[in-house]
Amino acid sequence: MHYALVEVVNAIKNVVIKKSDRKKSDRIGAMMMSGKNSKFYFEYASKTDGTSLLELLEEKVLDTMIPLVCTRVPNAYLSYSFEGEKTILALCKESKTGEIAGLGVCIIKTLYVNGQREKVGYFEEVRLKKAYQENQFLIPQMYQFLYNACKEEDISYYITNKTGEKTPEEELLGRKRSYMPDFIYLDDYELFICKVGINFKTFPGYTFRQAQKEDAQELLAFYKKTGQAHDIYPYINKKVFKNQYPGLDIQDFYVLYKDEELVGCGAIWDQRSYKQYVVKHYDLWMGLLQIVSPIFNLVGLPKMPAVDEALAINKLAFIAMQDNDEKVFEIFLTHLQKVAPKCELLAIELSAKHPLFETAKKFKLLSQKGKLYSIDFEKQGVSDLQDKKVYIVN
Repeated sequence: MHYALVEVVNAIKNVVIKKSDRKKSDRIGAMMMSGKNSKFYFEYASKTDGTSLLELLEEKVLDTMIPLVCTRVPNAYLSYSFEGEKTILALCKESKTGEIAGLGVCIIKTLYVNGQREKVGYFEEVRLKKAYQENQFLIPQMYQFLYNACKEEDISYYITNKTGEKTPEEELLGRKRSYMPDFIYLDDYELFICKVGINFKTFPGYTFRQAQKEDAQELLAFYKKTGQAHDIYPYINKKVFKNQYPGLDIQDFYVLYKDEELVGCGAIWDQRSYKQYVVKHYDLWMGLLQIVSPIFNLVGLPKMPAVDEALAINKLAFIAMQDNDEKVFEIFLTHLQKVAPKCELLAIELSAKHPLFETAKKFKLLSQKGKLYSIDFEKQGVSDLQDKKVYIVN
C-alpha cells in the first residue's frame, strides 16, 4: 500500500513538472513571437568589452572534483579570437544601463568532412549572466543573432557541445522547441586530465623527438592524410607552425618514428597566456590535502594549486597516429610524459567513437564528460554529420 501510494504521488509530481515545463516553454515562445526584448539589445563585441566579459565568464564554476573557473585573462575578446580563423562574438545588453546580460560566441574553423575541407561554425558559448537568467527568451534570440551573422561566411555545418550542467542555456538543448534550432546528437566526448612526469619505459625501434622547421612538409603531408580519413578534424597548414595561434609553433609539436617512418605526432599547446583554469575554492578536506600536496610529486602526482591559482595544464592538440594505432598512441603519450616540463597536467579531448579513446582513458587522472551536437537552424530534423565518425573535438 505504501509503495503504491508513493508511485501515485510521483506520477502526480511528474505531471505537474511536465505541465510547468510546458507553460515555461510556451511563455518563452510567446516572448519570442512578440519580440519582447525592448529592455535588451544585441551587438557585436569589441576589444574594449574584453575586461567586462571576465565578470560574466567567472560566474560559471565547472562541476569537477576541484571547483574550477575557466577565465580568459587579460582580455576575453582577444582570447576568443585566438581560437579559430574567425570569431563572431555577440553581446546582449540591457538597454537602460548598457550592462552585459549575455554572451554568444561562434568560432569558425576549417575542418575535414568527407575528406574535404569545410567551414564549420562551433558555438562555444551562449550564456546569460546570472542576474538575467530569468530572461530565457534571450537565448534563442542570441542563437538567431549569431546565425544571421554567420550567413555570409559560407559555413557548411554548425556544432556545439553540452556538458550536462543544469543551466538555463543547456536546459533549452534538451528537447525540440519551436523557437530554437534543432540540436541533433552526434556523440559523447570526454576531456581527460592526465598527469605528466618521469617515465622510465623504453620502446626499441621507436624514436621520439621535438619537431624542427625542416619537418614541416612531412608533417603537413601526414596531417592531410589523417584529416581526409576523419570527420570534424582540423585542417592544418604551414601557418599553424608559425604562431598562427598564441603559444604554438612547430617546436611545440612532437613526432614519433618507427624505424625511419613517421607514425605519430601531436602538439603540447600552452594556452595559459590567454585562457586559464583557476581554482575557485576547496572544501575542508581538499584544503588540507592542498597544504600537503607538495609531497605528491614523490608518488608521481601533481601538486595542487592554491586558491585563485591557475592549473599548470597544457592541451594535447592535433593528434595524428598512423591508422589510429592504439599501441603507437600509448608509446607517444608515454614519451610525452617525459617532455612536458612547462606543466604538471595534460588535457586530451576525444569523442567516444575515436579508436584512441580507450588508450587516452588509461592515462587520465580526472575527466569531464559531455555530448556533441549538430545545430540545425533550418529544422530539417537530420544532419549530414550523424553518420560520420566525429573523431576529434578540438
